[in-house]
Amino acid sequence: MEHRWGRRVPAAIPVRLRAADNLREYPAHLANVSLSGGWIPAKISVRPLSQIQVVFELRVPRQGQQTVNAYVARQSQAGIGLEWCEHAPEVIVSLLRALTLPPPSSAAAYDQDSR
Repeated sequence: MEHRWGRRVPAAIPVRLRAADNLREYPAHLANVSLSGGWIPAKISVRPLSQIQVVFELRVPRQGQQTVNAYVARQSQAGIGLEWCEHAPEVIVSLLRALTLPPPSSAAAYDQDSR
């Protein structure tokens, strides 16, 4: 069953996954993204419902490192499906605007267009 809000947008965004203990980080990439979550092809073992942080290194001036908290919604041999703890985090809305043309005027408009 789909739980995604908004449409899934293909991406190839380098990220780092940070475990809940904040001691370990794993390089990965976000393969697709939506307002409610994303897919990361990674061969790491994470239990469903575990909370992790997805760290983005943005090259946009004044943005730098951005962290989004997420829950592991799904785990498979191919990767992990994430659900953002906060619906439509600002950094995700910005990424979706950059990945789609024309960019939506707001998260609400993006969400409505995709239904």
